[in-house]
Amino acid sequence: MIEIYKSNPEESAIIKIDQPEKNCWINLTHPSGDEIGKIASELQIPADFLAAALDEEERPRLE
Repeated sequence: MIEIYKSNPEESAIIKIDQPEKNCWINLTHPSGDEIGKIASELQIPADFLAAALDEEERPRLE
């Protein structure tokens, strides 16, 4: 499941949005291969970066 959020300072709230945009939070919960591919394509990042986070033996890191 893909959920995308953005801070709305005018309302002091976090709102859900439909498409990724600058300074948003993308929350992937149990993503399918298609969802990983979609986000990787839209954000122009390697799908391996997203898939690595699903590996239970992978250590957390920032790149």
